[in-house]
Amino acid sequence: MFYKKKINSEKIYIVIFDLLITVFSFWFSFYLRSLIIWKGEEFHYNPQYYNIVFLFILVVWYFLYSKTNEEDVFKGIYFRKEIFEVVVNNFYGTLFLFTFIFLIKGFIISRVFIVIFILLNTSLLLFERRILYNYRLKKVREGKNVFKIVLIGDSNYFEKLKDLIDKNTDWGIKIIKILKIEDFGKDILNELKSMHVDGLFISSEKERLENFNEQITNIVESGIKVYLNIDPLFKPKKFFLYIEKFKEFNFIEMTTLKRDVYQKLQLKYLLDKIFAFLFLILLSPIFLIVSIVILLLYGKPIFFVQERVGINGENFKIIKFRTMEKDAEEKKVLLKEKNQMNGPVFKIERDPRITPFGRFLRKYSIDELPQLINILKGEMSFVGPRPPLPSEVKEYDFWHRRRLSFKPGLTCLWQISGRNNIDFVDWMKKDLEYIDNWSLLYDFIIILKTIPEVLKGNGW
Repeated sequence: MFYKKKINSEKIYIVIFDLLITVFSFWFSFYLRSLIIWKGEEFHYNPQYYNIVFLFILVVWYFLYSKTNEEDVFKGIYFRKEIFEVVVNNFYGTLFLFTFIFLIKGFIISRVFIVIFILLNTSLLLFERRILYNYRLKKVREGKNVFKIVLIGDSNYFEKLKDLIDKNTDWGIKIIKILKIEDFGKDILNELKSMHVDGLFISSEKERLENFNEQITNIVESGIKVYLNIDPLFKPKKFFLYIEKFKEFNFIEMTTLKRDVYQKLQLKYLLDKIFAFLFLILLSPIFLIVSIVILLLYGKPIFFVQERVGINGENFKIIKFRTMEKDAEEKKVLLKEKNQMNGPVFKIERDPRITPFGRFLRKYSIDELPQLINILKGEMSFVGPRPPLPSEVKEYDFWHRRRLSFKPGLTCLWQISGRNNIDFVDWMKKDLEYIDNWSLLYDFIIILKTIPEVLKGNGW
């Protein structure tokens, strides 16, 4: 359903109700937790910690739910989108909340309370969204708050667009006038002056549109929105287009990712740094033990540093625990014929250059732990395509290059789909599948599925 929104007033009311629901959820969850008694013991709590957590939740929930997107008739309103927004926002909020509790050492905060709060808050917010959705749909069916358009054109796309709008009245788009492109003259401009119209939809061949450049310019300058269907112009396929203005120049940005994905990726990379910092602290004893063993058995260097290719082709130095002999790179030339991977990747299951302790580190991916430093530096992510060597990238087919549009990661889809047993082409396809379907929830699922794969000890 499309819906003509009343500027930002509706958004303000929604944010206010969201915060009121969150306040109610917090204190009612606190009350429910006080009723749950374990083995006759009372519910002990420190008011100071709970007040701090309460204020933190209000700030974070306001930040998550007050994000305003550009008003756009094409974004539409679907209840499944409302569900997705609430679930994802509360998922982010829960991650921030647990991280905050850990940092303030609020161990006396009841985990049962947190679970009750998240479940209750999510349920009530979804109930609120359902009521709002039903209200919007009712208004559209009454003919109120609809987006009124003039449809202009003459191509096959024009006919398909007209039929699509006619068949989907719940979208809230109402065609008040239909014009062929040849009727798009000065008389129409005079008529538009006194019409209640929210926008013009235009779909026609490029050659015909060139004759009406002046009319389109005049309409836009009059304050009426014009939506120009570019499919007849150069038929874009699986990518998204955005207009960028630079000085007196106008550009069409073409990308395989929606802009809102790039915005969400910034949150992903922020969470990467937070958790990389926490894991570096928690795993510091393992770092110390592994470093001492490598130093005693094989001497320096403890770490293996190698140039890899990161996001958008930028080179960086990847850090691993050293698992090979010191002259491993020199011996690699002699072992090329034994390579078990097709494509430009080099891997041998029983690589003779790997030390016995290094084989253990690789089996359980312990050698990869220093890459937390790369994540903290912003060069890598927890989940993403594995960083290739510059020599491998030079041998890529051009379509392989798209895997470099994301930051490289410790794990990705290919590692839970066969790991080293998957061939190079399928590996590339898995990386692109991950990029096309990326979400924070998807990352979380991949991480959960990676853990048993690592524990199986299938690395080599």
